[in-house]
Amino acid sequence: MEHANALAQMIVSEKDKLFDERVEALVKLYRRAEFYLKQGFLESIVCEFHRKKVEMIMQAETKGEITEILKLSKPHFDGKKFVYTSPYAVEEEELLLWSLTSLQGPLRDEGYRRYRELFEKCLPEMAEKIPA
Repeated sequence: MEHANALAQMIVSEKDKLFDERVEALVKLYRRAEFYLKQGFLESIVCEFHRKKVEMIMQAETKGEITEILKLSKPHFDGKKFVYTSPYAVEEEELLLWSLTSLQGPLRDEGYRRYRELFEKCLPEMAEKIPA
């Protein structure tokens, strides 16, 4: 729904100098969300990630911003904790990426703690049901 609203808003706005870039970005973002859904991730998490990124794309003022918004929400480990290097990262997508990573093999302790932290933040009702 958010996707359709964004496209409609762009069509109505005749003077959008970034029209082509926004359309291309929305298509790429939609494909990424579709990939996450096909992997079996919760629709609520995928939709929230998608909603936040669509909003950012619609508010972007430059092509460079749109390029940055489309980057994966991957944090950087500074030796003590994970920190975002981009203001466009969203926690829901990071949670999805940790989940995909965990399928490849066991996470290191720091990664597991971050994964758990995001799970508890993004899905508090589910987190309560899982023992610590």
